[in-house]
Amino acid sequence: MGIVGSGFIGAVHAACAARSRQVDLVAVAGVRERARPGSLTGLVPGVRLATIAELLEMEDVEAVVVCSRTVDHPEHAIAVLAAGKHLLLEKPGAIGTEAQARIREAAASRPDLVVRVAYHRRHDARFRELARLIAAGAIGRPFAIQMESRENFPPGPDDVAAGGFIMDVGVHDFDAARWLLGADPETVAVVSQRAVYADADLDQAYITITLDGAMASIHLARTNTVGMDIRCEVLGENGSVVFDRSQRNGEITLLSTGSDAVFAADCREFFAEAYQRQMGDFAAACRGQDAPNATLEDDRWAVATAVAARAAATRDGPLSVGPDWPWPAGRP
Repeated sequence: MGIVGSGFIGAVHAACAARSRQVDLVAVAGVRERARPGSLTGLVPGVRLATIAELLEMEDVEAVVVCSRTVDHPEHAIAVLAAGKHLLLEKPGAIGTEAQARIREAAASRPDLVVRVAYHRRHDARFRELARLIAAGAIGRPFAIQMESRENFPPGPDDVAAGGFIMDVGVHDFDAARWLLGADPETVAVVSQRAVYADADLDQAYITITLDGAMASIHLARTNTVGMDIRCEVLGENGSVVFDRSQRNGEITLLSTGSDAVFAADCREFFAEAYQRQMGDFAAACRGQDAPNATLEDDRWAVATAVAARAAATRDGPLSVGPDWPWPAGRP
């Protein structure tokens, strides 16, 4: 296996590869030049440092995890497929629907290759239990979902390349809503604010999505200074199923203020097991085995929802999911 990109999420995947018995990390490529020795490569002794071109020519690299900037995902994903290698693409696949469609077109021309998108909630035991209960009919027909994703995510220079906060973070919720409800999104309306970071695209977003026969309400926040807080409730005809394990021990639901000791610091801690399972599930898929995954079709809906939500945050009224709505922040 090879990894393109040696930043935050590249380090997460490298650590998973180092612990996995199902993959061998052969090489790491820098995005603009040969990767350099550092904390990422130090996790796997003997890993080769390469450019992207060098990595794609390595015969012992059968699969590649693309962890570059989201705006660069289409270029790198298409190159991986053209080189005849299986692809695990970090989410979201692109920052716009047209760019994401180019990846799907490239993947369609190589049906012999496994292509998955790294929506790690699909590999998380807690979210998978929600899905199991819903599929088993525990709450009857599901018709609504309420989700909260709060974290400490100050704005930075990479926000535009990531497609903005709604795109970068919200796609996890959009994908989970569609997955758990079993319905495609139709329209999105957003109310947002900049209570802390006046120069950011937004601090908080309250997002309402209509889906085919269902609806979703999602709160995204980048100002939760105590850590990561993830919640989800799916409502159905016969009741609801709730995931409210925002704290490390997974039991206490009364939240206190002024202490970060009871919260996971970030996604690396909160979803540590999901990241590891995701690596194993991708390896299993590459070997022809059935494994949980998110496909480019799943990513298409998450990206399209995020595009509509990102644009709706600057307008009055809902927007349809599907068009490549312009983003006032511009494209890099």
